[in-house]
Amino acid sequence: MTGNVGASIDINRNAYNCYIQSRHQYANGTYTDYTARVNDWRLYGATCSWGIGADATYQAASYSATITGNIGASLDINRQVYYLTVTGDSSYIAGTTGSGYYRAGDTAAISATASSGNEFTGWSQTAGTAGAFGNAGAASTTFTLPSDNATVYASGKSSRYYIQNVTNDNCPTTLTVAYDQRDDQEYRIIKDYPLGCLMWDNLNIAGGTVLNSATSNLPSGYTFTLPASSINGFVDDNTAYVYNALSKYCYYNDSMDCSSYYSFKAAAAGLDSAAGDVAGDICPRGWRLLTADEMLNYVSWNGNMNGNELNESFNLTNSGYIYDSTLQYAGSLGSGVIWTSNYWGSGNASVLAFNEGYSDVVGFNTGAGVQVRCKAK
Repeated sequence: MTGNVGASIDINRNAYNCYIQSRHQYANGTYTDYTARVNDWRLYGATCSWGIGADATYQAASYSATITGNIGASLDINRQVYYLTVTGDSSYIAGTTGSGYYRAGDTAAISATASSGNEFTGWSQTAGTAGAFGNAGAASTTFTLPSDNATVYASGKSSRYYIQNVTNDNCPTTLTVAYDQRDDQEYRIIKDYPLGCLMWDNLNIAGGTVLNSATSNLPSGYTFTLPASSINGFVDDNTAYVYNALSKYCYYNDSMDCSSYYSFKAAAAGLDSAAGDVAGDICPRGWRLLTADEMLNYVSWNGNMNGNELNESFNLTNSGYIYDSTLQYAGSLGSGVIWTSNYWGSGNASVLAFNEGYSDVVGFNTGAGVQVRCKAK
């Protein structure tokens, strides 16, 4: 020492490495490679931090720590999770699959199954920011999730071949089963010269059914309720009457060769008139009762055909008729009666009457239980 000494010493903090890296999650759940976000040296006690806020696609992620040594941190920036609702029209679609939570942008497998007698027609999105269908026309497809909760909807339609949609122009030329929209009853139909498009089976619509112009051959706005069925008691000429399933007769127990029976007023849906033709009837929409002239022309078309001959070309059901609470002349005697649309007079309406050796258009008591057959207009 050669004199007084004054010295200042800095006691410095140690410096440590602050390293933070992050990676983003793909929609399928995997991740990108890591990217360095912070890579520098900071003094002991300083803060090592980095973060990113949330948006519609990604969740927020952050890291913060006080430095006491080297820091190496890794952050996963995960996708937002949203709920996908998969639903459908319960009138046609029996069930759907694919509902659940998915990451934004993820691809969900979705499917729809149509109920019996119906078919799938397409997907649509009914809620949420727009996503993307793999094939909106396929029952089993994919849907790419938006950054939002979403709802997709499966639509459908009936695959039934409805008789109400058949015309004389588009009628099949071979026996084809068509369904009645009113009760889903099956009827065989065919285009049969010279009458055109015919029901190959007798009408079997049940008593108690409410008919309207949307599905029945009735004037616009007109509604008619078929009376409850009963076989007991013969009724007067001016009563609508339906004879019930107890009186339904199935020729040779064939379920497609059955007959229900209707009074003339019931067959005409209450629109009969002593002045002439009926103003409507219980046939399906687009169909009607045959006229007396059409029946006569058909009988004479191939040389005055008898019941057996008519049966070969018209499938006449040998179901007889109901009179005075009794089913008469059904089965082995090969007899039957079918209403036309024409009034005969004196409490009678025109019918095609037939048996094994005979057929003709004659007058028949309007209160009797008689078969109904329809043709396309």
